[in-house]
Amino acid sequence: MTVRQFNKLPADKQAEVHKAYLALMSPSNVAALANPEPADTRAIPRGHFSDGQKLAIGRWLLHHKASLPHGHFGPWVEKQEGLSRSMAHQCMAMVKNRQGGGEG
Repeated sequence: MTVRQFNKLPADKQAEVHKAYLALMSPSNVAALANPEPADTRAIPRGHFSDGQKLAIGRWLLHHKASLPHGHFGPWVEKQEGLSRSMAHQCMAMVKNRQGGGEG
């Protein structure tokens, strides 16, 4: 049902729909993920990356590096499935070179 359709309903029907929605969305009715991935890790597919992919990974890594305390970035990188430290450094270097060189 769209918002427009909902708004066209009489007030009593809107109340019924709203009550049903709240019952369906109750925490007791929403199933939790079986084994959610930690929010600070990401599986990176193995293989060759395009420059665009490396830049995206590099930006993502630099964002996380800035948010971590000194000395925690290396161990954090090791948790990233499919990403080696050397690839991490290469991707971050590409971003830094692009920013410093004014290429975009």
